[in-house]
Amino acid sequence: MKIAKTVCRCAWVMLFVLGMGIVAPSTAAASPDGRITVSQEARVQGDTIRLGDIATLEGELGVIHKLESVPVGRAPLAGKERRVSREQIVAALRQQGFDAKNIDLSCPREIKVLGDYQEVSIEDLEAIIRSHIFANMPWEKHAVVIENFTAKPVQLPLGDITHHVVVQPGEDYLGKFNADVIFKVNGCEIQRTRASAVIRVTVPVAVSAKAIDRHALLSPEAIIMEPKDLATLPKGVITDINCLTNRRAKISITAGTLLRQDMFEADTDIRRGDIVTISLTTPLFSITVPGEALESGNRGEVIPVANLSSKNKVYGSVKNNKEVEVRY
Repeated sequence: MKIAKTVCRCAWVMLFVLGMGIVAPSTAAASPDGRITVSQEARVQGDTIRLGDIATLEGELGVIHKLESVPVGRAPLAGKERRVSREQIVAALRQQGFDAKNIDLSCPREIKVLGDYQEVSIEDLEAIIRSHIFANMPWEKHAVVIENFTAKPVQLPLGDITHHVVVQPGEDYLGKFNADVIFKVNGCEIQRTRASAVIRVTVPVAVSAKAIDRHALLSPEAIIMEPKDLATLPKGVITDINCLTNRRAKISITAGTLLRQDMFEADTDIRRGDIVTISLTTPLFSITVPGEALESGNRGEVIPVANLSSKNKVYGSVKNNKEVEVRY
């Protein structure tokens, strides 16, 4: 009976202690040094992933500042991805002198970290290429259509972007067009990308309106101008009708033929058979008589001419497109 009374008395004491909320020191929960909540995904800038970039931190201000700067690993390049594990974060905390047991860490097994970036879209690239083409092509803008543009978007680090377009030497801005666009961020070259397009140029081209005999002098009614896509035409086609004035055909030309430079005699000031003025200048007098050019020649060249009255042949210097000067 004494033993039973003693047990009951101990039980009442325990109930009283628990009712009063008294807990033995050995069962008291220790407060954590800080709380870290890591995101499933994060974007970072710079070269290093730091804990403050990928997690929400709670605790005393001094502790938070220290936790923010804990390096977790190397940051990915702009637009690229890197994975960080929970084990890496725990190891990084220990390296910086933190006891992981004293920190409330809420973290997925793996975190996806993306290098923060700014994107140059396909539309931006097309605008860059169009601006370059229009600024450097030899064609009138209204005659040009740029189509079939291809490129890939570019992801660059944050900062001030500048660019430069590079084309192959001798680019004629006709048909298939390729260019490299070099991007710089804050003055440093970061990336080069290739862009391509097709440049279609429609211009009036000279076409024979009727048959033209060999050595015949061209007349305005023998030529018509028709719109054509230059990319589909042979080299040397004539796009300026004025350059055919007083030209002679080297070959016989059928109606409807695209006219090329190599079909005509070289453009000279005076051509063989032209009627010219022969001028004779001496210290005492000067005379002029009509004559016929026996050979073609440009200004300053000496050619033979025939006096139409006397039929005598003399040599003179081409002065302009109508006069040959003979000196004694």
